[in-house]
Amino acid sequence: MQIRHIAVGLRAVVGVRALVRLSWGLAATCAVLCGGALADEPRNWDLTVGAGVASLPQYSGAASSHPRLRLWVDGEYRTADFGSVAIDSGSLTIDPELRWNVIDRPEVGFGPLLGYRFGRNDKNPALTSRMDGSSRLQGLPDVDSTVDAGMQGHALAFGVPVFGQLRTALSGSQGTLLNLGLYLPLLPEDAIGFTVLPTLTGPTRARCARSMA
Repeated sequence: MQIRHIAVGLRAVVGVRALVRLSWGLAATCAVLCGGALADEPRNWDLTVGAGVASLPQYSGAASSHPRLRLWVDGEYRTADFGSVAIDSGSLTIDPELRWNVIDRPEVGFGPLLGYRFGRNDKNPALTSRMDGSSRLQGLPDVDSTVDAGMQGHALAFGVPVFGQLRTALSGSQGTLLNLGLYLPLLPEDAIGFTVLPTLTGPTRARCARSMA
């Protein structure tokens, strides 16, 4: 294993209400390499692990933020005839997922995904908390974490990478997510990027029943 770089990252996210949120973090990223001789040779896999601290909203839609520890493992394995399989630890905008691009070309990709969505409770998140939450939410029901499944794809539109996801929770009340977005790297090696990601959420029957009770 070899340390590739240590960097301070800054990312801006624009949501459906055109709110700009800035996330800061100090992250150490390691790329797994099989010796220096193989580092310059083409290979059909990539693996990156890292850790960082980010200032994130206490829960979706919250005005207040809190420092949170973030660990990630991102990897991809490319086959000759069956597309590629990738694991993505998630980001500020996308939940963790395992995806299979049955069609996998530089200009277009498409396939199923299996993901995970963290829940929310009525406790203020600590540095190592996995759940979102706030003490101001006391009296509201907790939102359980859940596994979700769906389809995802990406394409180049006039040289700009665009992507879409349709994800449905397999249990609980988190419902269905439709993510449509594009990614614009502003500096080389994606040191600073700009992501535009409108997200639509569809409630489940259980959530509707509770709201009408």
